[in-house]
Amino acid sequence: MKRSMIAILAVLFIVGMSIFFVRAQFVYQSIWGNCAEFKSYKSEFALVKDYIVENVAQDKLLYLSNNAEHDFDLYDFEAKQYLNCSEDMRAALKTISVNASRSQETHFNQIQYKDNKIIFGVETVAYAIVYSPNEVPYDALGDRPKKEVYCKKIEDGWYHVAAYRF
Repeated sequence: MKRSMIAILAVLFIVGMSIFFVRAQFVYQSIWGNCAEFKSYKSEFALVKDYIVENVAQDKLLYLSNNAEHDFDLYDFEAKQYLNCSEDMRAALKTISVNASRSQETHFNQIQYKDNKIIFGVETVAYAIVYSPNEVPYDALGDRPKKEVYCKKIEDGWYHVAAYRF
């Protein structure tokens, strides 16, 4: 009887651990499966980051405009004006918006500059690529609890940031 009880507990333990690892893999794929492609477009992200640092005040939220008159310009909603972007900058913004995302849901359409972080975000999805030179950017997606925010370092200063709620 004692051996059968140990065998049953061992089987239950193995089944439980298997379920845990399958769920962990599912969560990992859910969070990171649709991350944008950073490394192929690193120079474009860096160009935009440098422009923002040099030309935009802190605590600004900019939207990526895509219309006939302002093709891939940055729009400051608060000031109600477009930023004066060069052709190189517009090309970088277009490349990031159109090509960097792996999913239709994650086309970048906003850039926020706050607390020395540049947040390339998606208005409808809790995901961003963040340049944060001084700290892991757990606060990049707003006021979410830290336990719901996952940061994956890409390289020095650059992170994928996603939120997931169990």
